[in-house]
Amino acid sequence: MPHRFQSRASRIRRHQGDPRAGFSLVAASVALFALSLAAAAGLPWWRDRQRAAQVAATAADLRAFAEAFQKFAHDRGDWPPDAGAPAEVPTGMTERVERARWQAPSPIGGHYAWAPYTLQRGERYRAALLILSVGREQVSPDRTLLAALDQQLDDGNLDTGRFRLGFRQQPVLVLEH
Repeated sequence: MPHRFQSRASRIRRHQGDPRAGFSLVAASVALFALSLAAAAGLPWWRDRQRAAQVAATAADLRAFAEAFQKFAHDRGDWPPDAGAPAEVPTGMTERVERARWQAPSPIGGHYAWAPYTLQRGERYRAALLILSVGREQVSPDRTLLAALDQQLDDGNLDTGRFRLGFRQQPVLVLEH
């Protein structure tokens, strides 16, 4: 039984050789290695989930915007005029599109833009929604991500169909040819 007036330093020295006193360097290394393996295995899964969420959110935005513009054209007999700049809500669309979603950067980067009579890679479209890189808000150049978005909206081929890559590889959703 230790003497109750024993110094703290002598008590610490007494436990230094005790194997129950704490983790050994080997045990700490094994634990760190196990955590590293778990993180390495989980990182691709986490990245895939994040990309799937970006694709789903962008597809939902584009569908909602396309529906709003098509209703405008149906009600008025023509498409809205050009808004002039990305993220700017076109005249007549303030009541039809959710302003905050339209003006915020898209989940895949860049900003939404309305483009009537747009020329994209040699083809002219009467009405299209674009996602444009603006300043620091760049559209993701990841073709796998864009192809997944195309798969949700169209045919999965970025060179054909309603969803495709246009000028400077920017995403285009064609509403009318």
